[in-house]
Amino acid sequence: MIGPRRLGLTAMLVLAALARPAALAIAETAAEFYGGKTITIVVPFGAGGTSQDYALLMSRNLGRLIPGHPTVILQSMPGAGGLRATLYAYNLAPKDGTTILLPPDSIAVSQLITPDEAKYDTTKFSWLGTAAQTRSVLAVRSDRGVRTVDDLRRIEVFVGSSGSGSQTDMYPALTDALLGTRLKVVKGYEGSGTSTLAVESGELHGTVNTWGYWQRRPELFTSGLLIPILTYGLGRQPELPDVPNFIEFVDSEEGRQMVKFFTSFGPIGRGLALPPGVPADRAAALKRAFAQLVTDQAFLDQARAAGLSIDPVSGDEIDRLVAEVVATPPAVVARVQALLYGK
Repeated sequence: MIGPRRLGLTAMLVLAALARPAALAIAETAAEFYGGKTITIVVPFGAGGTSQDYALLMSRNLGRLIPGHPTVILQSMPGAGGLRATLYAYNLAPKDGTTILLPPDSIAVSQLITPDEAKYDTTKFSWLGTAAQTRSVLAVRSDRGVRTVDDLRRIEVFVGSSGSGSQTDMYPALTDALLGTRLKVVKGYEGSGTSTLAVESGELHGTVNTWGYWQRRPELFTSGLLIPILTYGLGRQPELPDVPNFIEFVDSEEGRQMVKFFTSFGPIGRGLALPPGVPADRAAALKRAFAQLVTDQAFLDQARAAGLSIDPVSGDEIDRLVAEVVATPPAVVARVQALLYGK
């Protein structure tokens, strides 16, 4: 017969044995976790655009800088201007550090402008950083007869969009609302590549793309097919010093506040973010790997060869920027909603 003291000791040993796997799991390092694993970068747009280009470049180099050297692959998930991929990452993707989102530029703005659809909290993503800040440029077919903003006020121009909540939707709508232009948005294009093909074929008159994308297609401008009309983002594009920035035409203080609301598009640029709930040690390991990536010589050489600019922003900086955008006064948000969607 086992005595009470002997029974108590036996129970303690059993409990210790049962707890050992959990203790070992807690002690598992990032290198131990990622060894032999596959990380998936979810891209919110289809092939042919700069989002895919940057994602592919990062996927080819990031794994060797992460402890354990996991394999890194891409999963394209286009739809609703990036909302489909964002909701997947936020709600459904594994939260163990094996899924990374390349967010749409408009992720923070969409949360406030279209809250019924954008059911997520941008501040709860863990930002690894951005490889390149961006500005966007509205370009129109030269045979449409548009050369200036005044022309856009007279001539109807059909422009392509990847969906509600994307910058390809918001920028034209805001331009119409504040400048009285006649941009007609046609939705349903999966990304920069498809909308640009539609412009080339004459299906569309123009489209808004990041300057990084337009740099990949310089022949569209040198051939005279397209004319750059407006720049969106912070300041004029250095390579297009004669193309005005949208905010230069906005006279009212309220209007300028609304334009500045969209400045997060540029700094978020081509970044990577983790969904909520990823263990802190793994998130920290991935953030360190990203910081190494954007200064890695092999990565920089590949970017240069591919015609991709690298202008990084740290994850901490993006965290601060996102917090500022999400804290935009409700009155400003309401005015933007009213102008864009009549809400």
